[in-house]
Amino acid sequence: MRKYDVLLESVYAQPVNGSYKINIPDNIAAMKAIGPEHFVISTDSGQTVNPYWYESYTTYFKGGV
Repeated sequence: MRKYDVLLESVYAQPVNGSYKINIPDNIAAMKAIGPEHFVISTDSGQTVNPYWYESYTTYFKGGV
């Protein structure tokens, strides 16, 4: 990431077989491995199936990002 000066986006959930899978544990593991300075966090909270933006961010922060 440092070599190419890019940012990765991580979202609250990803579509899987017609529903959404919360992928925060995977995102947190990637951030710890690569470094959180290389990520932009997005909530997907504009979608009706996801929680409000502040609930999504709270989940990330409780995860230790």
